[in-house]
Amino acid sequence: MANKKISELTVATAMDMDDAIAILDTDAGATKSATKEILLRTSYALPTDEDYEGETTSGIVGEAVAFPDVLYFDLSEQKWKKADYNLIATVPGVVIALETKVDGETCKLLKDGFVRYDTWDWTIDDTKKILYLGASGAISQDPVVGSGDYSQAVGMIMSADKIMFRPSLAMAKHV
Repeated sequence: MANKKISELTVATAMDMDDAIAILDTDAGATKSATKEILLRTSYALPTDEDYEGETTSGIVGEAVAFPDVLYFDLSEQKWKKADYNLIATVPGVVIALETKVDGETCKLLKDGFVRYDTWDWTIDDTKKILYLGASGAISQDPVVGSGDYSQAVGMIMSADKIMFRPSLAMAKHV
């Protein structure tokens, strides 16, 4: 098991929560209950609609965006815009908008983490748990199959209304 030191807290890269708790207890002096809460909160225990956990940043958007649009970075304008699977200039989608903003405003963005959105109603099926970039910033449970479209995995379903957002930079063009 490999560990990474962040400030005074060691984060375990382990699958076993008890191992991670033991490491955090030792290094941070936290109680087991407090440590379990930290580990669960940073996984996907999101209590309210439009809740999120993970690595965030902020940036200026180049069009109207809303929670939870998937965005790409427009190099020529130096702004974030809605990603779209059918245009090479608008992929890959690499962040989720965490706020509703208009062109020129600064928006909080999720780079990697967990999102709850009660409007989602994902089908719970282990054969369809990967999520893909859709049209106009949307996320889709179905991979694209049209000629000239770009397929990009952006995350995984955790429940009917929660996802793990971890976009891949790898894309496949359908012919």
